[in-house]
Amino acid sequence: MRRRNKISLQTRIISGYLVLMAVISGMTAILLYEHERINNIEAEYGKIRSMRSDINTVHRHITILAILGENVMAWKEADYREYSCVRLLTDSLLQTLKSHCREYVQPNQIDTLRHLLAEKETHLLHIMQNIEQQKERENMLANQLPEVARRATRVRTVEKKKKRNSRILWREKGGMDNAVHQRTVCFQ
Repeated sequence: MRRRNKISLQTRIISGYLVLMAVISGMTAILLYEHERINNIEAEYGKIRSMRSDINTVHRHITILAILGENVMAWKEADYREYSCVRLLTDSLLQTLKSHCREYVQPNQIDTLRHLLAEKETHLLHIMQNIEQQKERENMLANQLPEVARRATRVRTVEKKKKRNSRILWREKGGMDNAVHQRTVCFQ
């Protein structure tokens, strides 16, 4: 009977160690799984944070473009080049966002925004050129205005002599029998 207790005690100890090993193995597996999950969540969070940063950068650049576009009336060539550089930088950021944001924004919407920004740049360039041409015309007019005003206000004294034309007209009154001639003098 003693032997039976020994075996059962040994069996119990061995089975206890096996259960302990199973629990430790299970805890290790859970720990590794959770660690992997945390790494995946951190990687996803990093992607989202990067995407948010890129979106905020694009928003900031679009705001800068809007502010620069507001001052188109006072632009010089350097201002246009600055606008063009910021627009190209924004365009490249939008191009990179197009592949990352497929879940949130359709790619054709991003393409539409890119094309609208390019068209706006073209329109602003034409506005700048028209304003420069207008300023050149105004300067030319301002330079020539004193001469034109002097010519227009120059007093010309013209003496016109009136001539009196006198003529004598002969008219016949009546018929052939009654031929009366009348003499008329006209002054013009």
